[in-house]
Amino acid sequence: MSRRSRHGDPARVDLLVVNKADRHLGLIDLARGAQSHVVPLSGVTGHEVAVTADGRTAFVPIYSDAGVGEPGVDGRTVDVVDTASAERRRTHDLGAPARPHDAISAGDGILYLTAEARNEVLLLDERTLALVGAIPTGAEQSHMLALSADRTVACTANVRSGSVSVLDVPSRSLRGVVPVSDKVNRIAMSADGRLAFTADQTTPRMAVVDVPGLRLASWIELPGIGFGSALTRDNLLVVALRAEHAVAIIDFDPPHATRVVDVPGGPQAIVLDDEHRRAYSACHLADVVVEIDLPSALVTRIVPTGRNPDGLCWVGRADGRSR
Repeated sequence: MSRRSRHGDPARVDLLVVNKADRHLGLIDLARGAQSHVVPLSGVTGHEVAVTADGRTAFVPIYSDAGVGEPGVDGRTVDVVDTASAERRRTHDLGAPARPHDAISAGDGILYLTAEARNEVLLLDERTLALVGAIPTGAEQSHMLALSADRTVACTANVRSGSVSVLDVPSRSLRGVVPVSDKVNRIAMSADGRLAFTADQTTPRMAVVDVPGLRLASWIELPGIGFGSALTRDNLLVVALRAEHAVAIIDFDPPHATRVVDVPGGPQAIVLDDEHRRAYSACHLADVVVEIDLPSALVTRIVPTGRNPDGLCWVGRADGRSR
């Protein structure tokens, strides 16, 4: 998606990345293999990013100066960034402390946002950021969010609660909380909303949650502690292994083969380009985004970013996470 900055230089913006230590949003042009622009953020600090389906507006929740579950400032704002001008358009105040963290723009005019300090998922009008609904998660530290393609069911990973909350989006209600482990992090969901995946932070394995059945269905063993993950259209589960400096590619249906791709240090989130069968991850220790060709299980591109890159999303795709 082509963009032109206020300085007049053209740029193609393919990915957005939040560089936590620099407190800015990076706009990545894959053709150039570089960040074409950076946008300073308003506070300490943004972790995740979402972008509207037309690619024109990005949202960065300003979370906290502390890690999940740690004492610190409770953020209460969301930065709104215009990707065409590479400028922060405004900062929206949520009205009270919230520790807003993960966000999804799903193409229906609503921004879905975890409010960790409130044990809720907030639904905001994307144009005005007015609150149009809230769904209780029934658990503490609802850190990350996944949403079905039809936007009827959502799941949160509740970190030190060690559970997954299943939310009914149309009725704005909690269906139930599924216990998983002592501690989990990150979450992905199949497009049909029937399965959710979260990484056990105590044992190298992924939990597979039967969403309609509100139960832990099975485990997938991993070669290291997992973190961010995503499921491709052809049922490959791609999992970041932060401490292993690697990404695992698992044939999920059925799980019978795991390929491990060595990457620069500390891969975090996973986003997919299903059309071209590629995966991307921000490697926070190496200050890069890595591109992986899934059929060959090879690193095909490494793009320098700012310091401590974390949240990552596509520009111009339905929820920035591509299925």
